Amino acid sequence: MPVLHRLLGERLGDGSLRGKRIAVVVHLEAKTACLALALRDAGAEVVAAGSNPLSTQDAVCAALVERGIDVHARHGVGAEEFTSDLLAVADTRPQLVIDDGCELTRRMAAQRPELYAELEGISEGNDHGGSRAFARSRRTGVFRSRRSRRTTRAASTCSTIRTAPGRRRSQPCSR
Repeated sequence: MPVLHRLLGERLGDGSLRGKRIAVVVHLEAKTACLALALRDAGAEVVAAGSNPLSTQDAVCAALVERGIDVHARHGVGAEEFTSDLLAVADTRPQLVIDDGCELTRRMAAQRPELYAELEGISEGNDHGGSRAFARSRRTGVFRSRRSRRTTRAASTCSTIRTAPGRRRSQPCSR
């Protein structure tokens, strides 16, 4: 966690996240709770949900709630409740989403398109979810790159796009 605390002090202490609504949809375990709390400490309004009901730790959820984070998750829930929890997060109208596996993003696009269109940015933590986000962007045109003809595949986050083998350029997700 030293890197996270350094980031909080050096980069996020300027108030740039103050008032931003951020949805954190990740495996709810101790290390990701630290991320949610750091974002809150940087001034963001944070709401959290688990990206996988089987990895959600109820004790972590309870600790986040005690510290003022809105949490929509419980260990071992079925598919219907899992989706309901994610849609409850969507209904908080997040501006930014940290989304493991594009779980929230996919559901917002399909079931809350008006809220999906309002998103300012999405960060995806792995290639699988990045591939989902990239495929959706190709179908819908919601996220565009200035060099979309040269883009070959999504990298580990939708904010980094491969433009040629071995070369990356930073491109914020935009509408």
